[in-house]
Amino acid sequence: MQSFTSIGPMLDIAALFSVIAIYSGIFLPVVVLLSFLLSYSTMNTAYRLSNVFITNGGYYSYVGKVLGKRTGVFTGIIYLLYGSLVLPNISLFISNFIVASIDVFMPVQLWMEIIIAIMFSSMIVLFVSRGLKLTIKYIVLTGIMELFFILIMSYLFFVHGVVGFGIYSGRSFDLNGMWLGLLFGILAFAGGSSSIFLSDNVKAPEKTIPRSIFYSYTVSGVVMVISSLSLVFFIGYGGIVSYSINPFFIVNMISKRFGIYVVLIYIFFTVLSASNLCVSYLNALSNVTRKMVSDNFFGTLKSRDKATTTLLSFVLLLSITLELFSYNYLGYFNMFVILAGIVSLSYILIHVITNIALLKVAGKLNSLSSKILSLTSTIILSISFYYSVADITFPLILSDILFGISVISTILVITYLYWRKTTYNLIEFNVRESLHLSDTDP
Repeated sequence: MQSFTSIGPMLDIAALFSVIAIYSGIFLPVVVLLSFLLSYSTMNTAYRLSNVFITNGGYYSYVGKVLGKRTGVFTGIIYLLYGSLVLPNISLFISNFIVASIDVFMPVQLWMEIIIAIMFSSMIVLFVSRGLKLTIKYIVLTGIMELFFILIMSYLFFVHGVVGFGIYSGRSFDLNGMWLGLLFGILAFAGGSSSIFLSDNVKAPEKTIPRSIFYSYTVSGVVMVISSLSLVFFIGYGGIVSYSINPFFIVNMISKRFGIYVVLIYIFFTVLSASNLCVSYLNALSNVTRKMVSDNFFGTLKSRDKATTTLLSFVLLLSITLELFSYNYLGYFNMFVILAGIVSLSYILIHVITNIALLKVAGKLNSLSSKILSLTSTIILSISFYYSVADITFPLILSDILFGISVISTILVITYLYWRKTTYNLIEFNVRESLHLSDTDP
């Protein structure tokens, strides 16, 4: 369930589907299906490596063990950046979503965004600080609730839909629009391999973790394909155009067909999905941090609990800072897009590096399928990032994204130069191997 909630299916339905619809229109379900199938190549990397290496360090440990210390350390730094930005990014979106959804029915003061954002991020950090055992129980329960709600909602959309399969007749399939929508669809499945960060916390991890990745990923994909198809049936061709312009159009449609109470339930489960995603990501980030302590990544710091507390405090402080800054300057949606661009770059960069690690491991295992899939994943992810940040619908935001990346990169370089003098030589990668790959050691 850790991998399922890290994808955030309900959140994708509420937010990302409308972006895909901009390019794919009525063929939204086709694009979601193709995205799901192609994303198996990316999922395969974590699936294969988690079968070989047992570690809560995930990508950081895989890369360090296979490609050497320098690449492993670089991957660890990027992952800390990427993981720390997920909560502020989602908190900005979800507060904007709640205010905009309520504003459909009654006027809402804009300052409510900042209250909701700070409350959301604070509650998530406070909850995760209670420990892994409690949060895992939470995401199992709420993940099941999210899954069943999506299926019930899809059923209602089909039953009360305005169109049938005839809506596709006579409509040409735009390959260019399909490809652009496909790139965003692939990013919708990011996070599907987050259970690798729990490897040291489960029995028989070399079997349990790969299976959990495969099953949760498959369930997520099937559910999202069904929900996208039901959405098209529910709002029709004219509705899909309005939906692509305004993602809150679906809130209006649900209100007209089912009433205000169903809308409130829809909003609740969207917020729940966002909460599940953030809890899952912070669980993963906390476990990576604890693993880094044992690998001497933080120098003389030996207390895992202290490292986790410091990390969560930093994430909360970063979230509140960005929420206050966004409210006074760029606006929540604009900052959400900027952070999403930075997170996307980090996500893709880490996966490309990890794909290279899999290529080396696959060579030792004589696995041709892993070689092909890792190369396919690298190509797809690279093209996906290019179009996601160079999208012509956000020409002004692009410069802000690049500026944000430049500022963060400068801070990271300065920090790294100082840190290297005192800590770098102490770092080691303690990873258990379920298969003998001694000649892959750096």
